Amino acid sequence: MSDHDIGLPIRYFEDNAMMAAFRAPSAGLRARTPPDLKVVELWPGWSVVTIACFEYLRTSVGPYGEVGVCWPVVDARRAPPPLLPMLIERRWPGLGWWVHHLPVTTEIALRAGRTIWGYPKFLASIEHGWQDATRTCTLAAGGSEILRLSIDTRMPARPGRFALRTFTRLGDELLSTRIHVDAVGLRRPFGRALLEPGPHPVGRELEELGLVRDRAIEVRWYPVYRAVLPEAQERRVVRDGFARAVPAVGSTASPARSPTPAPVAS
Repeated sequence: MSDHDIGLPIRYFEDNAMMAAFRAPSAGLRARTPPDLKVVELWPGWSVVTIACFEYLRTSVGPYGEVGVCWPVVDARRAPPPLLPMLIERRWPGLGWWVHHLPVTTEIALRAGRTIWGYPKFLASIEHGWQDATRTCTLAAGGSEILRLSIDTRMPARPGRFALRTFTRLGDELLSTRIHVDAVGLRRPFGRALLEPGPHPVGRELEELGLVRDRAIEVRWYPVYRAVLPEAQERRVVRDGFARAVPAVGSTASPARSPTPAPVAS
């Protein structure tokens, strides 16, 4: 499949996902976040970093794996929510997630993510495994382990529909994309999870961010995960230190053209 064959939206039909959020000092996250966004804090000086592992078994661009490293943000022009964001995301429509790393396992997922949304993707190997009720995801690249995430999946599964908003940079634009999810699973505050960073530069960065890796703020396990990833609904061009709105998807006006982002080193 070539880039020209990618039809939007990308549809995810038969997948599963595991996620865990860990406390981290806000300062390191702010230093890695565009000034147009504000990091949402759990309490003063502390936010959360979420590790999200996806096993996409059947999608409109073929099967692949993906692991996201992200944290909660809002538009810098908005006041941030006052409570733990992962627990109120449905009640706070302005809340989104700054995607800092998003390694994937296939070339088509890599090219589509980079060129359409500006997702910071690089090629990696992703392995999922079980030991009793513990689900483990191991991420590596270039022969070096990046991270290993293990969660306890002993949670009652319930159906639910929700939306996740991601923020990314594509050239000189800040993109906001609302992903619609139809899943079966559950979230558990302070669920059992363990994050083990590896020697890869991304793993070392997680160490430097100071995550509290042996106690999760929240754990999610979705044995059934379906989603629709559309083109970004909002784009803002950064100009002279300010962001201005440009036509949204579906507008009759022509949006500003963004250059293709530089390759992400693995």
